[in-house]
Amino acid sequence: MDAGIKEEAVQQASEPVDLKPIGETGQESKGEGSFFFVFGLGLLIYMSTLLYGQVVLGADYSANRSTHLPWAGTSSTRNRNFLSSAIRDQLVEEMNPDHNPQNNDVSDFLNGNVANPFQCFFTEVGAPASYCPASPVFNEPDSIYNNDEIPQLNLLRPHPQFDGSFEGLPLLAATSWYHSLQVRFQKPV
Repeated sequence: MDAGIKEEAVQQASEPVDLKPIGETGQESKGEGSFFFVFGLGLLIYMSTLLYGQVVLGADYSANRSTHLPWAGTSSTRNRNFLSSAIRDQLVEEMNPDHNPQNNDVSDFLNGNVANPFQCFFTEVGAPASYCPASPVFNEPDSIYNNDEIPQLNLLRPHPQFDGSFEGLPLLAATSWYHSLQVRFQKPV
């Protein structure tokens, strides 16, 4: 997948590196060191050098970028086929304004059967509406949409074509990235 770059870099990094000081005390240190680079799922660069007095200076840089992550919020897989608060509030205001918990008018209304406007998409009907296709589009013999009547609740949902909950696939559009740099000074004790 990465043309062997990652494997080769890991093999090179696993070889021991013997750091030796260059120059005498008081002279400029040219330093010898190691360098390590990996590119695959992320980016890692490691570099170290030996300075005066057996002091090792090292730097590590790491980065990663991911794309096509699941996006949270309205594009998640949660159920989106429910009545909005505005519709529920309106029904309660009209049918149960005093909020009596013994009053079942709203539930009775929502669960009450009404004419099925989708029936012509599932089965042949006697007098099809103007929006009906010439022949049924769906072959779902177990669907309630084959019936003459369906619950009012189904027609008030945002996705009335789904009987019950509707959990769609998440939108894979999010990205993430990070960068980190660590610098170390090490001196043996």
